[in-house]
Amino acid sequence: ICLIMGLAMVLFFTLTGCEGRANNEDSNASEESQDEENESDGTNIFNKMKSSEDTNGEDKEETETSDQTGETEETDEEAETKEVDETSDSNSVDATQTESEKKDIKTKKTVEEITFLVTASSTLIENFSTETKNHSPINMTDNDANTAWVEGAVGDGVGEWILLEGDSIFDLDTIQITNGYTGTDSLYEKNNRIKKLEITADNGQSKVVDLVDGLKEAQNFILNFKDIQSIKIVILEVYEGSKYEDLCISELLFNKKQIKITAGTASNKVESIEVMESDIIDGIMDIEVQAYDNNNVLIWERSFPDIIMTELEPYSKPLISDNGILIEVYGNLYYMNPANGKNIWVYDGLGGGASIINGFDHNFLVTSVYLNLLNCISETGQLVWKIEPTDEVYNAYNVEIKSGLIYVYFDSTRNNDYLVFDKDGNYIKASSKDIVFK
Repeated sequence: ICLIMGLAMVLFFTLTGCEGRANNEDSNASEESQDEENESDGTNIFNKMKSSEDTNGEDKEETETSDQTGETEETDEEAETKEVDETSDSNSVDATQTESEKKDIKTKKTVEEITFLVTASSTLIENFSTETKNHSPINMTDNDANTAWVEGAVGDGVGEWILLEGDSIFDLDTIQITNGYTGTDSLYEKNNRIKKLEITADNGQSKVVDLVDGLKEAQNFILNFKDIQSIKIVILEVYEGSKYEDLCISELLFNKKQIKITAGTASNKVESIEVMESDIIDGIMDIEVQAYDNNNVLIWERSFPDIIMTELEPYSKPLISDNGILIEVYGNLYYMNPANGKNIWVYDGLGGGASIINGFDHNFLVTSVYLNLLNCISETGQLVWKIEPTDEVYNAYNVEIKSGLIYVYFDSTRNNDYLVFDKDGNYIKASSKDIVFK
């Protein structure tokens, strides 16, 4: 009985232990299966999140297969929609560009439809007893051979220029130039004509052309400049006239068409001059001259180095004339190009302490504290006449013109003693009988 009961207990515990192990194995298997499922779901979720980022905000996928399939189909539809939208946007951009291009095409005009603003480096203005004659660049487009643009700078006209700025974009295929002053044979021969010039557009296109002398008709030049808004014509070489140095152009056509122009003012015209002094070292200093336009923009600057200091002023007040800048520095008179400040000519031996004004007939009147009392110097740098006292130094500090006569003052205030001369330098009178001029 005991043996039977013992065997029964062993069998019971044996069976009970197997079932527990089986249950545990099933539980473990279930847990492993759940872990695998979770791991699989995690991977799917990661992939879905990545897919969501790639497709800019698609909904997250769910763990069930049916939901995943549905979401995938929905994503494909959204991708197709996005593709359509991108194509639509691309077409929209193309349409916008086309409209922009059409707008550019609409703004381009033919040369006869455009009004050009013309400026010139200089212009000759002649004052006669009965009239004033302005040889403006507008004369180039008036279809009148008796008028012309005539430059007014000192010299032969090399370096002078004309700028024509249109109010719209245009093509300049050809240009026609009637060279010289063609009003009469005499005027044509007496004045300078163009030998070579350069034509440059605002977009960089450029061409140098040679003109034939003796031809009083329009000379045609092929340019093929496209999509430009302005051109600049610069004189490079000239044929010399028999009497005058003035360079002339009678007529100008674009694409063989008459053009409309209105006059402007050269943007680089000198409006003011500033003179600065360096520190004095061992009785020597440098002088800096700067030229500014009407917008106070610096056009050019130049230096006069190593000026020795004396009891006189080292330089005069600068004079801005129509065709140059005049300044006396340490007894020398400098006439400078208004475009770049380079010397046109230098007149030396004034003696220092000069005062400068515009005189008669395009001449300059220059006083001197020492040496000559008064000098009349032409626009080309030649001495026209001078007043040189024989027995006394008058120390002329200032000069002015009143009622057609020249007044020379002996001090800087213009209130004390003075001498009076006519336009040719002939002595007229003194401010006091005590002054005897010889």
